[in-house]
Amino acid sequence: ITIGFLLLYFRYDLFNRIISSIPFLKRRNLFLHAHQLPDFATQVKVLLIAVLRYIVYVSQYVALMMFFGVSNNYFALFVHNGVFFLVHAFSPLMPFLDFSFRGVVALYVFQGLTANNIAVLSAVTWAWFLNLVVPAVLGYLFILNRRTFSHVV
Repeated sequence: ITIGFLLLYFRYDLFNRIISSIPFLKRRNLFLHAHQLPDFATQVKVLLIAVLRYIVYVSQYVALMMFFGVSNNYFALFVHNGVFFLVHAFSPLMPFLDFSFRGVVALYVFQGLTANNIAVLSAVTWAWFLNLVVPAVLGYLFILNRRTFSHVV
């Protein structure tokens, strides 16, 4: 599956041929022309940034899970966090509304590792707080600060 996705990512022209051969999809103009595709170096950079971001988020969740005593098994936590992110990616909720959904998904995914639901919910809450609430408040304060200085000048 991974090889197929990498082939699709780096050789989008092959995917374009498939899309352009299906009349329904061709009428919808869902394919990209060769001049619209990024070059190989840009694709590699984007993929590496995405992988680095994934590693940062998983490491953050693993550190929080270990801090709250969910498990000491790195591999199990990495695998379970991957499943958690996969299930959470299909959440149709807005980031500020999906707090309860995150908790339910985390309890379901991590139930095989621990019976300590408070630790799982604490780790997920702290990750939510650090990744969504803190940047939102800092951004709001930054915008508010910029508006007050623009009125002074």
